[in-house]
Amino acid sequence: MLVCHYDMKKFICVFDKWLEIKDGKRVDSEGPCFPGDYEVVAEVVADCLDTAFRLTNSIDTPWIDNKEVITIKKNLRSTSVGDVIIATSGKPFIVASCGFEELN
Repeated sequence: MLVCHYDMKKFICVFDKWLEIKDGKRVDSEGPCFPGDYEVVAEVVADCLDTAFRLTNSIDTPWIDNKEVITIKKNLRSTSVGDVIIATSGKPFIVASCGFEELN
């Protein structure tokens, strides 16, 4: 599975509301658009989305140290709401407040 993060310097999600930073100001936004506003940050060997999410979060140790994870970028943050996980089937799923939603 591939894990894709949006740029947190450009978009912020606050209580399920998206804001975009433009000219130093926060303005209402639809949020990041996949795939344009995302970059692949890691490849994860996982059998389900929940496992991929868990493996890309720092729980007991930094997630980049997990043997099932191959990092592609440096200076990574944990996977969070609004990020995308591309399943082995090729279907992209966005991380929601509770679970995942398939992207069309």
